[in-house]
Amino acid sequence: MALLRKNNTKEKLDGYNSRAYFIVKLTYTLLSILNAIVVIASFQLVGWSLYDAQRSYAAITEVQTSIFKTNTEIVMLLSDPYKMDDTVKEVTNYFAKVDSAKEDFAKISNPAPEIKERFDNACSYIEEYRALLKKYQSQYVLAEESPELLEQFAESLPKAYDTEVGPLMNRVTKEMDAAVEQQREDTINIFFKTAQSFLLVIALLILIYVVGIISLIRMDKAAKRAALELKKRADEIEETSKKLSKSRSKTKAVAFTNILTGLKNRYALEEDLSSRLETENFHIVNFDIDNFRTYNETYGRDFGDELLSTISEKLKAEFSQYAEIYNITCDEFSFVFKSDISPAQAMDITQKIAVVMSSAYTIYNITVQVTVSGCAYHYTAGECTSLNSLLLKMDNAMHAAKSNGGNTIFEANKV
Repeated sequence: MALLRKNNTKEKLDGYNSRAYFIVKLTYTLLSILNAIVVIASFQLVGWSLYDAQRSYAAITEVQTSIFKTNTEIVMLLSDPYKMDDTVKEVTNYFAKVDSAKEDFAKISNPAPEIKERFDNACSYIEEYRALLKKYQSQYVLAEESPELLEQFAESLPKAYDTEVGPLMNRVTKEMDAAVEQQREDTINIFFKTAQSFLLVIALLILIYVVGIISLIRMDKAAKRAALELKKRADEIEETSKKLSKSRSKTKAVAFTNILTGLKNRYALEEDLSSRLETENFHIVNFDIDNFRTYNETYGRDFGDELLSTISEKLKAEFSQYAEIYNITCDEFSFVFKSDISPAQAMDITQKIAVVMSSAYTIYNITVQVTVSGCAYHYTAGECTSLNSLLLKMDNAMHAAKSNGGNTIFEANKV
């Protein structure tokens, strides 16, 4: 029964744990994977976008700055045309920075289409601007051969700047300013998307937390319900076990008890002595009422039953402290003395038992004188292999006592 209860408990707990914990683990796993994917994707997108935006912005501002400085050098040249060589050197350096910035911009994997278009337009104007400056540089080289030509060249520069160089520079500036503005807007959009991604991540984390708390609460409630159910089942099983045990005890008591006298019967004697035959020494005495059948035939079976009941009560009252008493047949009684009673004491008590049983008893206002025959046996471990063989030996001694007229005690060891 205990094993059944253990198995039922284990099955209940295993069923609950497997299902509940599997659902929680699966939910957490899926939400964690989803959260990780969103985080990685968001940071990857944001990281590369910000990196490209920074490179684009750096290239655009480098071109814008270099062209602005180039234009500054050209404006200064208008006031002193004879510094053409120095101006050409500076302008060449600035254009080298422009070319480097253009190369950096070209390496950007996915620039915004609007920014690329603005940047490409500005670069085409810059190339026209560069070609125009080279043209005037060639004119300066030719004009250096004659002071008159050089003077004419110097006088033509302001007009050339106003009609050709200046307007071209304005177009470059306009396109570069537009590209910078567009880049600024794109960067703001990137940060806005980043904020959205972070909000989504936070929302997912909150969702995981809420789902986890709800799952734990539900698991706690389920665990309490399971515990209560298990306790209820355990109580029921324990109660059933007690009832079965009580029922078995009652059944055993009925099976091992003589209903009439309330003493243990022959089955109880066999139960008690079978395990002791091989290992223990003990003193056993059997008494049989002489001519008991005569009482039944003369006064009726009710008289005989009442006589047996009266004798049993007296035996229990006076001798149960010395021996275990059995009513092994209708009128035969067996006494197994306790281990602390010596053989000499046992024989002395046996005589007293014979005196008590061989007395006058009044039943239904009828007084009868009872005599008994007995046999005593000081048993030594291993003498008999079964209770039947022990009782057979005692029956032989009892028969000898009866054959001798009864009302006497024979020792089975001497028969």
